[in-house]
Amino acid sequence: GSMTLALPEVRLLAVAPSARGQGLGNLVMEECVRRARESGAAALTLHTTDMMRAAMRLYARLGFLRIPELDFEPAPGVTVKGFRLDLG
Repeated sequence: GSMTLALPEVRLLAVAPSARGQGLGNLVMEECVRRARESGAAALTLHTTDMMRAAMRLYARLGFLRIPELDFEPAPGVTVKGFRLDLG
């Protein structure tokens, strides 16, 4: 059979409003990166929208790059943007 390449994706990152600004989102994302790297994955991907400004800044700081080929449009005029962190 064909070999399947594991490409893990962060599906949802949420921090309670009362706990924001303490670096918890960063800790959770660093753990996701660690686990993905440990699994032998070549990259970790995620999707987000322009509404998620703080999250997008966090992803950029962690080294995620914008990959337009991963974008999708769930509704007309709504673009969900793809990002990828190479783990190699």
